[in-house]
Amino acid sequence: HLVHRTGPKGTASLESCKEMLAAAETRDIGYQQVACVLLFMVMAHNGEAYEPGVFVSALRQHRAGQRLDWQDVVHSFDREGLVVTKRQFLGLYNALLPLAHEYENFDIQLLWGDNWDHLITQLSFVVAFLSHSAEELDASQIPRLRTAFDLEQFQDASDEVKAAAAKAVKHPFVSLDATTTLFSTIFRSQEYYAHAQSLGIPNRTINSSTDIFVVAASG
Repeated sequence: HLVHRTGPKGTASLESCKEMLAAAETRDIGYQQVACVLLFMVMAHNGEAYEPGVFVSALRQHRAGQRLDWQDVVHSFDREGLVVTKRQFLGLYNALLPLAHEYENFDIQLLWGDNWDHLITQLSFVVAFLSHSAEELDASQIPRLRTAFDLEQFQDASDEVKAAAAKAVKHPFVSLDATTTLFSTIFRSQEYYAHAQSLGIPNRTINSSTDIFVVAASG
């Protein structure tokens, strides 16, 4: 596709990306193609060659991009056999986050929540999301976040617990969609649980944040 032919210089700046998109046929810029391009950008060259955030910004100013439903783009990640790493997920998340801040009707929580057709793929996304620390991904900055718990629940707690809760509300485990998806998927069957173990659940994802996990699960 055009991005592959142009190479990394196509997203080196907003202007160069707009030039690249100007050469594209409008009919070739649909939500499925955009999803494929974003996946290519975060996966090629270990995710270091392209700037998916620049691509999204340029596309929003393109005549075809202005007609895109970005929720459809996210839904297009729901495909068989797709597995994303923590780094690849963060590339997608950071590229799409500005859309969530600007558009009330764009829900970035679809990137790990909601009902997917391919649960193994969704599990890959939710595990990648939950693998981040609050420093790497501050969940409190997610627009319209549906939370598993909030600070009001700890009003009568000790100062030590309050301090822990203040950190916990920034961790991805605060996402109700993420914890709900995680549990409903890994306990669906022995097959899913075995697959979850192969992804490092519960050892890496849950045990590394046990205190936050317990709060989220009880919330």
